[in-house]
Amino acid sequence: MVNFQFVKLERMKLLRRLLVVVFCGPLIISSCFNPPEYPDSPEIVFKSVDFIKGGTQEDGSPAADSIVLKLTFKDGDGDIGIGSLETAPPFNDRWYYTKSPLQPDITQPPGYDCTGYGNKCYYLDSRLSEFRKYVDYADRSNTPGYDTLKPYVKPFDCTNWEVVYVDDDNDSQTAPVPFDTLFFVLNQHYNNLFVEIETKTDDPANPYETFDEKKFFTAPSCGIRSFYGRIPILSEDLGRSTPLEGEIRYAIPSMFYLTIFGSKTLRLKVWIEDRALHQSNVVYTRDFPLREN
Repeated sequence: MVNFQFVKLERMKLLRRLLVVVFCGPLIISSCFNPPEYPDSPEIVFKSVDFIKGGTQEDGSPAADSIVLKLTFKDGDGDIGIGSLETAPPFNDRWYYTKSPLQPDITQPPGYDCTGYGNKCYYLDSRLSEFRKYVDYADRSNTPGYDTLKPYVKPFDCTNWEVVYVDDDNDSQTAPVPFDTLFFVLNQHYNNLFVEIETKTDDPANPYETFDEKKFFTAPSCGIRSFYGRIPILSEDLGRSTPLEGEIRYAIPSMFYLTIFGSKTLRLKVWIEDRALHQSNVVYTRDFPLREN
């Protein structure tokens, strides 16, 4: 039996801390007197942003620094939040593409049906013998129509090609070996809290520049969605349309802020999305430095 694993070359996950306080919602609607009327698309307002030095941990090792963001939000029908275990569409991580539309497969568990998604699926078949149906790197050169796919060349990133490794000798002491390289596209709806870091420039025509983590962090230490997050489900009953209002506190720790940005001045670009995939307005934080002048 051959075991296989999917190696996603991503930078080490950040332990984000997210706190949401609901001022008016289904659990405390009585305290809101007459329920307010808000649009079904969420609205956010920037409240504050701070850079907090990490200091030292109990064992003497340095603690991560954090950027701490605070927002207030309103949503007319209360459908904000994604469950931590929700990985099926529309909240799946990525889409794998196939060379032809998938047919019903009775061998898959209930709920694992990609026949309604055309030439793509949100998970990989566990049977290596079925991998020929996926678009792989060889198709880029050998199959008509796939020559325009992004090349997988140095410096490697982790946005479109995933290396699948197999443990072909079932020996835990030996390293898995590459089996295939499959094409995928990240799903933009996997997260519902979006944060981009912008650096201030000296160019009046282009006063801010977006930090591109995908170019800065290349394989094997890729950066994908490093600053994005998932707001948890806030409504007790998603089937009941109830207005929500509250505050989001989002802390994004990293050991590398000063290394990457140094004395640059930053600001954040922020927006959120509800379960119906309605995007909120975009807000910008104040400018803030990481080092005091």
